Parts: sequence; structure tokens; C-alpha cells
Amino acid sequence: MDSLMKWNPEETTKCCCDCLNREMNFASDRNMYRSVFHRMALLKGYHGGQAVIDSLLTLWQETYPRRSAMLDEMKKARKEKGI
Repeated sequence: MDSLMKWNPEETTKCCCDCLNREMNFASDRNMYRSVFHRMALLKGYHGGQAVIDSLLTLWQETYPRRSAMLDEMKKARKEKGI
């Protein structure tokens, strides 16, 4: 991902955001949620990554308020990974 970020950071960040959102749409258990949040944490170090993370977290909280396991894993990821 580093080479893609160097080549075109805006487009790479947008593609990562789309992929993460698609993955979360299909996620259905804690392992899948953890996997999405782990990959999301990788964006944190890139330019504009934190803004993308914040917007996705807000979107998912609003879109999936009944996914208690996802919300629990999100809380853990925020604490452990600092997202």
C-alpha cells in the first residue's frame, strides 16, 4: 500500500475506504469486525487517513446501530489501536 500511497494518495485512500465499507456491509461476526478494524488502523498513518477513519466510524454507527458486537469491537479498536 505504501507504493500506491506515494503514487496517488487521494485515490488510494478512497479505494481503501470503499473496500472497508464493502467489507463491513458483509461482516457478520466478531472475527470479521476485528479484521476490518485492523485494516482500518493501517490507514491511520497516511495523509487524510484519520479523517477517513472518523467518517467511516460515524457512518457505521449510524447505519448499524443494532450490531452490538460491531460496536463493541469498534470500542476496543479505538482503545487498543487508537482509531
